[in-house]
Amino acid sequence: LAAEGFWLPSPGRRSMVSMSLCANIAVLFVLPIPYALTIAALSVGLSDLLLHRRGLIRAVFNSAQTTIALAGAVAVMACLRGSSAPGGSQVMLLHPLATLAPLVIFPAVNVLIVSGILAIEKGQRFGFAWRENYGFWYHYLSCAMLFFVGLGLVIAVESIGYICGLVSLLILVCFRETYRLFTRAHRVQPH
Repeated sequence: LAAEGFWLPSPGRRSMVSMSLCANIAVLFVLPIPYALTIAALSVGLSDLLLHRRGLIRAVFNSAQTTIALAGAVAVMACLRGSSAPGGSQVMLLHPLATLAPLVIFPAVNVLIVSGILAIEKGQRFGFAWRENYGFWYHYLSCAMLFFVGLGLVIAVESIGYICGLVSLLILVCFRETYRLFTRAHRVQPH
């Protein structure tokens, strides 16, 4: 929930980019999958309602699209590692492809869903909605960096404990501020 507090508008200003990717990835490796998906759904929904003061429909949509994207990542991970694979950081060593799958699947599914809804909402082509909000290299670089911070958080939690989650919030503040500077410099003008 704390990680959901770190979000920014995309350059097109019609969607948002959340720094919570880090926490969402970490819970996939630390907690049982039903708990991880439930926590992700609740954290997005509650932060939208309580922190960001978005309406109920938008909160439910954001919660659902995050859960669908995470479930897609989980499904691909399960296919690549098998059902009897160990959890936590051992997956990283024994099943590197399964570990890296969420790096591609989560952002791809998330961006497809949000870009599709934005295109429908504004009556635009899908490609334009995608380019306006997510079609820039810095978004995907940020996703990759947040993903690897999430994996580092898994290792840190196993080694030190859950207190590492608080330290990771400092890293998220740094990501948010650099993303804010990038989007300010590359703001897309509405058509």
